[in-house]
Amino acid sequence: LDGVTSLVDNSLLVQRASADRELRFVMLETFREYGREQLLASGEADATARAHAAYMLVLAEEEHLEMNPAERETWLRRCDLEHDNFRAASHWLVGSGDAEWALRLGAALFRFWEQRDHLTEGRETLTKMLALPGAAAPTRLRARALYCFSVLSDIQGEIDTALTIGRESCRIYRELGDLQGVA
Repeated sequence: LDGVTSLVDNSLLVQRASADRELRFVMLETFREYGREQLLASGEADATARAHAAYMLVLAEEEHLEMNPAERETWLRRCDLEHDNFRAASHWLVGSGDAEWALRLGAALFRFWEQRDHLTEGRETLTKMLALPGAAAPTRLRARALYCFSVLSDIQGEIDTALTIGRESCRIYRELGDLQGVA
């Protein structure tokens, strides 16, 4: 906390309140670039990016079916604030080839993409995630990501794509004996 206070006092971070009065800190781009260079030079860039992706995955996975509308809206507002961080985490996971975490993040962000009309972004991100070599196995994660892709395609009027991908998802769920997934 002292370090953050010092950065604010020296105008390296700017403190802002979000719409729901949550305090956030924004770093000036010049300092962000310098920090990125120092992180790369230290050899800790991958470990830091993985830790960031892990945090974003946990945040995304807080959404669940049992949420009431107020809880879901709170989660969606939080996702709005973290949108760029979700993009950065997705980009890093795809670039690092971490198929499991990438598919988990893609599936967890599905409702955010759907509810906030980030349909094209969701489809493009899921396409990259599903194309990872480690994502080819017929797992529940792959089936879920395919289902999410299918729904986003359907909403955008890509009915043939939605049906083809949806059938692939259903086939995997059947192979796994996952009746809930089939439903």
